[in-house]
Amino acid sequence: MSGTDALPRDHTQAILESTKRVGALLKEAGVPFALAGSVAAFAHGLPARFRHDTDFCLCREDAPAAVAALRAGGITIIDAPEDWLIKGRDGDEDIDLILDLAGRPVDRELLQRATCGPSTPYACRYWPRPISWTAA
Repeated sequence: MSGTDALPRDHTQAILESTKRVGALLKEAGVPFALAGSVAAFAHGLPARFRHDTDFCLCREDAPAAVAALRAGGITIIDAPEDWLIKGRDGDEDIDLILDLAGRPVDRELLQRATCGPSTPYACRYWPRPISWTAA
């Protein structure tokens, strides 16, 4: 390998860095959220098996504040065709802001069921086990 050959980009680390960055921007803006998907599973101790993005769940009414905070922090917001999703990009990494899960809106009660694990480097909420809906 010559001195001009770059090492391959560490995709796992890039997703984790984007997760920390987006989480910090949302927290600074006071937007409640919870991690979901593979990064949440990793925060709970499962092996890192990141495919292509990091997933954040938040309430629809908080979406405008979230978008403003992410844009101000340099995150590119992309129009998504889905009405339950806002997409973003942090460099080469995709970010999903999920507003509905399984056809139901993310609400404060659902976010409160997420835990904040002391072992996670993100210091943000995530679901330690599959989410189950309860009858109201």
